[in-house]
Amino acid sequence: MNTGAARRVLSGVSALLPSRRTLYAVAVLLVLAHVLLVFRHYPLSILRSGEPLCTGDLGIHFAGCSEGRQLLSNGGRLWGYSPSFMAGYPFGAWDSFSRRGYEYASLLFPGCSAATAFYWYVILTALLPPFLLALAAGILGLGRREILLCLCLAVVIYQVGDPISYLWTFGNVAFPFVTCLAVLYFALAVAGIQRRKASLLAAAGLLLGLIFWLHQLATIPTLAGSLFIP
Repeated sequence: MNTGAARRVLSGVSALLPSRRTLYAVAVLLVLAHVLLVFRHYPLSILRSGEPLCTGDLGIHFAGCSEGRQLLSNGGRLWGYSPSFMAGYPFGAWDSFSRRGYEYASLLFPGCSAATAFYWYVILTALLPPFLLALAAGILGLGRREILLCLCLAVVIYQVGDPISYLWTFGNVAFPFVTCLAVLYFALAVAGIQRRKASLLAAAGLLLGLIFWLHQLATIPTLAGSLFIP
């Protein structure tokens, strides 16, 4: 991964942009628009209704969240045997490509109902991807203008770019979220190797474990891409 080339490309593009103050203003407006659009698609009024999010793929994911909460309340653990489908199946095994985070939503938001914990987990994973990409740019040592440019582009692509916008608006928020975690992993790994910092490499390793935990299928291209890290 040639971070120097990437830095030169972004620097060349940012040189054509307005001043940093103007870029800050554009970034703030785009971030506000991003937040409003996420809450427009998954409105807070759903919390008042007491009903879970169930549009698109979310109905399938809420089933995992509900079962996770039930197992947690019954036995204090998030693995066991679920009788919910046909003859039943092991719950908490490594067999669900994207349900893992939903299953643990109740742990992330204790004291909330299953529907509320599920809602805030969806909101969190829908909001974070552009910021994760901007964080990756910062870890790679890009300047403030380049980081702002990355943030602006990430918001625009996330909101209007097909198929990314389709995925998160249809309820498959896990895959865009985890792929952005993968970008952050590469940034940590590259920076750790180039700067010879064990803390960055340790963070990259922990993040790779989180990616595997959240979405096992996304781990395959992430590991394959690791082979090209110099």
